[in-house]
Amino acid sequence: MKKSILITLMALLGLTSMNGQVASTSKELVELRTYEVKTGANMNVLVDYLKEVLTPTLKSKGASEVALFNEYGNSEPRKLYLMVAYPNSEAFIKSQELHKDMAYNQAAASYNSIGIENTLYNRITSMLLLSFDALPKMDPLKPDSTLFELRTYESYSEDANRRKIDMFNNEELELFYEVGLHPVFFGEQIIGAQRPCLTYMIQFKDMEEHDANWKKFIDAPAWKEMSSKEIYADTATKIHKVFLNRVF
Repeated sequence: MKKSILITLMALLGLTSMNGQVASTSKELVELRTYEVKTGANMNVLVDYLKEVLTPTLKSKGASEVALFNEYGNSEPRKLYLMVAYPNSEAFIKSQELHKDMAYNQAAASYNSIGIENTLYNRITSMLLLSFDALPKMDPLKPDSTLFELRTYESYSEDANRRKIDMFNNEELELFYEVGLHPVFFGEQIIGAQRPCLTYMIQFKDMEEHDANWKKFIDAPAWKEMSSKEIYADTATKIHKVFLNRVF
């Protein structure tokens, strides 16, 4: 089973043809885990585990970036969003077998001994994203970014989703950079509950910059031109968005 998963992921990330030549790709996989914190649970215990135990372990297995976010404002139930970037499928597979790592088991002993009476979360949901061609590796998290916007665009069909991804790859992502919608990652959801869809994260100094730069985007002649093209019509039929703060 594990071998078949690895083969599938390697096929997604492996070899592509470019101008008749075979070239290797290096698009990151981005995993986004959402922990729904149980009402009344001590969230600090979960945060400490994610920061002090899980993060260094994932990085030792090859993860290139790990960051934790919570929802902006006082959401209920509380949620934590763990973002993990993997440079390749091998690093992702290694991250799924932490129980085989003696050092991890020792570091996670107190966390793993938590009894049912002190349950920390209700469920963990995950999505796995394959980075876009135009942004194969995520951009760094800016030290002065205090606000992050996570967006998922659902499409009515696989073809519509591919056309929306083409829109980002060929035109839209460039405009994001121009107007200050600072990217973190853009990816197609290859495993998750909302397919066909894409998910991306952008970052800002604050909500004031967010509002001002989205207005620049909406008012940009380039956006008006590309959004009127028939090939991109009806490609994003439902949009979900959530605002996040960085925990670490």
